[in-house]
Amino acid sequence: MALLALPLIIVAGKAHRLYDRDELVVNKTTMDQAPALFQCATLYALLVALMQDTFVDGSLSAVQIVGLWGTLFISALLARRNARCLARVSTLIERCLFVGTEESYERLQSKLPEGDRRALLVGRMALNHIASDHMVDASTATMHRLIENLDIHRVIIEPSEAPPQVTLDFVREAKSSGVRVSLLPRILEVVGSTIEVDDVNGITLLGVRRFGLSRSSKIIKRSFDAVGSTIGLLALSPMLLAFALLIKLETPGPVIFRQTRIGRGGREFTMWKFRTMVRDADKLKPALRVVGDREQPAGLFKLPDDPRATRAGCDAPHLTSWPSSSTSCAAR
Repeated sequence: MALLALPLIIVAGKAHRLYDRDELVVNKTTMDQAPALFQCATLYALLVALMQDTFVDGSLSAVQIVGLWGTLFISALLARRNARCLARVSTLIERCLFVGTEESYERLQSKLPEGDRRALLVGRMALNHIASDHMVDASTATMHRLIENLDIHRVIIEPSEAPPQVTLDFVREAKSSGVRVSLLPRILEVVGSTIEVDDVNGITLLGVRRFGLSRSSKIIKRSFDAVGSTIGLLALSPMLLAFALLIKLETPGPVIFRQTRIGRGGREFTMWKFRTMVRDADKLKPALRVVGDREQPAGLFKLPDDPRATRAGCDAPHLTSWPSSSTSCAAR
């Protein structure tokens, strides 16, 4: 029964381009195909569950069906990964000709580390300054010679400032040579990899993700922050209580220091932290404004030897030596 369903899974794998993808891409990784393998494993388990009553007596339990699904999915991932490792060792490195600017060539070259058996850039030619049909013909003829002389397996073309028809001519000529063809879109230099490919009735659109989080992502992040902080506070509560007691025993005043800060979008919020300085430390700031012969900036006030810090805030001695203390301690 499992063998009867196997040909349909092979057809499903072909429909998901599992057997054709490596020819189209330079980075041949198995994890990129994990969603398609997941769908094929799910389809296979579903077919077995539907066909078992028809072709065999008895039936598999739900646990056995789930086990079959998981075994197929994991074994397919491992088998493809091992096959790619074997192919990478036993096959020749893919020799690539780059058609584009020198800057893009060097950037792509840096992405292919030395010793990587996936691809190797062995030559480059430019597309700029091609205006007439005669120049296009001469350039494509040069590309054909390079493909033959350098034993090229793939041509990587970067759309240039020349008319789009020039790029199309180079793509057409490269395909006619029987080599694989890849395009390096210049737009990715601006938007990076944060895009989604959208097919609208044969027209390809690139959806660029916006800055910030979506509404659902904000809810998930807020929930994670609340749960994580609650668990962290409960786990650290003995240490936090001991630290609060240390502050209370050392200097009079509240244990928690509150201060208004400016957050995202200019929104004010109240910051809470354990007090690491003496009470009313801000009132003592004018006396510390001048250190030696140099006055501290008005905006940023941070002393390496701040005598207002308590032993709970650093390893400095107690405040009895203020203001002549010379013990080093970071300001809090």
